[in-house]
Amino acid sequence: MNLLLLFSPVVMRMNLRYIEKRLVLIMGEMLIKIMNPLYEKHPEIKPKGLK
Repeated sequence: MNLLLLFSPVVMRMNLRYIEKRLVLIMGEMLIKIMNPLYEKHPEIKPKGLK
């Protein structure tokens, strides 16, 4: 039996966590650097629940 196949669910979870962390960082940067300046210039497009 291939040892990688035995651990593939664990490896997949680790990869998904890594991807999730990177996506959170990217989305945060997009909010700060792109969306917030847009919301300042055009407050009418800002979502109502966003502070």
